[in-house]
Amino acid sequence: HEAAKFELQGDTGAATGSVPEKVPHTSILEGKMKALGQELVTMSQAVHQLRQEVNLSKVDMDHIAEQGQQHAELAQRLSIYVDAPAAGSDGDRDVPVALSYQRLQVMIGAAARHLVAGSKWLTREAFDVRVSEIRKEYTSTHRQLQNQIEEVNALIFKAQPQAPDVSTNP
Repeated sequence: HEAAKFELQGDTGAATGSVPEKVPHTSILEGKMKALGQELVTMSQAVHQLRQEVNLSKVDMDHIAEQGQQHAELAQRLSIYVDAPAAGSDGDRDVPVALSYQRLQVMIGAAARHLVAGSKWLTREAFDVRVSEIRKEYTSTHRQLQNQIEEVNALIFKAQPQAPDVSTNP
């Protein structure tokens, strides 16, 4: 086996000299190069797909973080106070009572059950109107009953025989 001598030309860098004795067949080299090229294309596609998945994951994580921040802000805004007397208070009705998150959940659940059950919501205005109607009906019925009682008393008084006044006779 003779060692191949290669020399480089000045500024072109082209190899000069003899070709080694054992050079693989060019079709084998071309096949290996083609296989390496295909493998490189496959790896490039896999890397590109992984980059896209990482970007989607980043977007998803950013979205989740943003939703978490919105939920935290919403929870902070849910500090609700109800103007009602506290249990066992001394009649001081101006003290606001904090409404806990669990109590709010119970109230929302009850409201949802009422809505599903088809029950009617009763606002304060509707309640006041209904109370006023009932009062009018009560007053009207009360007056009618009083008139009827007076008529019955008048009939009874007229039906009783008048007894002579004994105090004027000697």
